[in-house]
Amino acid sequence: MMDFITGKVAGPIFALLSVILLIAVIAVAVVDGWKISTLETNSAALTSSINDPKTGYVVRNAQCQTNVATLSIAVRTQSATILALGQATAAAQARTAAAMAKAQVGLDAAQVAAAKILALKPTGDLCAAALDLARQP
Repeated sequence: MMDFITGKVAGPIFALLSVILLIAVIAVAVVDGWKISTLETNSAALTSSINDPKTGYVVRNAQCQTNVATLSIAVRTQSATILALGQATAAAQARTAAAMAKAQVGLDAAQVAAAKILALKPTGDLCAAALDLARQP
């Protein structure tokens, strides 16, 4: 076995193996360098998409949170306004109902008075008959 290592054939074989090993190591180094470069590029792009001061996710998230806060305030204000309008509407409906009830009482009284006038079957001037009826207790 020793003769093989020190023989004429072993030298060129070891030299060839050394060259192949060197080429393999260089190939691995080149591929790893390319991978590292690609990863660094990807990392820079991702970092930029996260931290870019105009379009990054951090800025967009902050803007979204601000928008949510603004919208929440607007919704609360709108809800309070709707509640106030509902209360004002209810009060106006109550006033309208009271006015209609009062008007109905007046209408009923006018209809009774008209019926009394017509029941008298006045002859001649109806206005004078109505004045006479109004003077009655």
